[in-house]
Amino acid sequence: MPYGNKSETFIRARARILTQFLLDHGARGLLIACNTATALAADSLREAFSLPIIAVEPAVKPAVRESRTKTIAVLATARTLACQRFDRLIHQFAEGCRVLSDPCDGWVELVERGDFDTPETERIVRRTLDPMLAEGADVFVLGCTHYPFLIPVIERVMAGKAVILNPAPAVAQQLVRQLERTGFSG
Repeated sequence: MPYGNKSETFIRARARILTQFLLDHGARGLLIACNTATALAADSLREAFSLPIIAVEPAVKPAVRESRTKTIAVLATARTLACQRFDRLIHQFAEGCRVLSDPCDGWVELVERGDFDTPETERIVRRTLDPMLAEGADVFVLGCTHYPFLIPVIERVMAGKAVILNPAPAVAQQLVRQLERTGFSG
């Protein structure tokens, strides 16, 4: 269920209900695989539940480290970009770097429809990326877990001018470390 355009109240309530459901069915850890849900609900879930909670958020810190132009782009939903948590990430890790951001209108809908690589998909992705590339962005952060489905189109539009940072592998590694630390063996 994409949360990018849902209200903060809805997202927090839904996250609490889903967490309780998972706990009732034996979950020993929680991975919040949504940037918007992380931004709006992770802290309250950590206060309410005593289980390891791993959350995904835009990979601003590694993007700043990797950027040669000191201009990065964050591709995320409007709700994620409007959150205080995102502002804190920028203030904490992007000093001396220009951060461009875009809510990527239509991207989630493309993924939900399964339109991963169509002419319309390329047109919509190009409409978002071309201005950011023209501004000198050389690292693009995928700040929505729907967007990796569009990586082939994103790469084609970028034509080697920039790199994509997908935080999913790092989040998966953190989940494994946390499960090992808490003794979960499968």
